[in-house]
Amino acid sequence: MNLSMGSSSMSSIIGTKLCGGYYWTIQVTFLLLCALMTKLALTINQREFRLRQRFNINYINKDLSYSGKSNKLLIGISFIGGLIAGALGLGGGSIYNPALLSMGVDPRVAGATGMYLVLWGAINSTVINATAGNLDL
Repeated sequence: MNLSMGSSSMSSIIGTKLCGGYYWTIQVTFLLLCALMTKLALTINQREFRLRQRFNINYINKDLSYSGKSNKLLIGISFIGGLIAGALGLGGGSIYNPALLSMGVDPRVAGATGMYLVLWGAINSTVINATAGNLDL
């Protein structure tokens, strides 16, 4: 998204003008794609949770149930955490690990999730800086 929209220090790779029609189309499309992916991930997790619960395979009573209240909490934490991490330049682990631990997620799962989020943030930053010519290899 950063590459296609550009910024004040780097022009767009597809020629998008800041705050123009394509700019807002990209923004809205990205938000819709995020909402769709969130719905898909929740649906998959709910189905897997029900299967684990039904057949008692890797099922623990403390697992997140992916139902109404926990879904709203997960979406809220993800949204607020993403805003804070993006605005302050923090890694996802410093926000999501405490949040997941407070929800009762196993510490190993919370740690792995945080590292996974940090990985994608680092890849994004590397690609953006390499494209902008700020990366001295």
